[in-house]
Amino acid sequence: MQCQDAQSLMTAYIADEVTSVERRDLEAHVVGCACCHEELAGFRQAWDCLVRWSVPGPDVRIEQELLARVEGERVTARPRIRPFAAGTAALAGALLSIVASSFLPYERAFELCRQALRKFDLFPGLPDSTLFFIAGALYGLIPLLLIGLVSGHLMGGRAPRFQGTVTGLAFAILITPYVLIVCSALPGTFTAAILAGIGLGALPGATGGFWFGAHAWRPAR
Repeated sequence: MQCQDAQSLMTAYIADEVTSVERRDLEAHVVGCACCHEELAGFRQAWDCLVRWSVPGPDVRIEQELLARVEGERVTARPRIRPFAAGTAALAGALLSIVASSFLPYERAFELCRQALRKFDLFPGLPDSTLFFIAGALYGLIPLLLIGLVSGHLMGGRAPRFQGTVTGLAFAILITPYVLIVCSALPGTFTAAILAGIGLGALPGATGGFWFGAHAWRPAR
């Protein structure tokens, strides 16, 4: 066996992956070749070091802290609706809208919208139902925008858009009986337009108010 052949078998020899013939020839060669004998000894020493060497596992406390932190972030990131807070904000918005309608009735708001919009050539022929819709949107948008600003600030960054959406839907449900009673003398088309305007105005008002209250609006200190 030549030195080159012996050296190519040394790693397999140490790992016990050679045939009996290869083992016999290699051992016979190493006995008579000092260079290959020294190289095989070096291979064996390195192999023994690798066998004895082990990587320590992670500290149990560090692993537990990491898992707890990941779980905490997962819980924090999950949007959580607070029904009581949303219900309270919706009720406050409904009361504020009712107070506004007592000072400025829906019919009067309709007249003001018609006088204002029909001054512009862009809106020459808007039907009355559309004007009632626009007037109703103000009674949903403005009260819930104000309530949302305060509620969003008090709640901080806790899912403001989800809270605002729930608040807007709850507001629309709470205000519906009042609108039906107050507008009972109006044609059904106009009443439906007012309700649709209030409901659709409430959603952006509440979500926008909650968001700005949580992220942008801060009271002066």
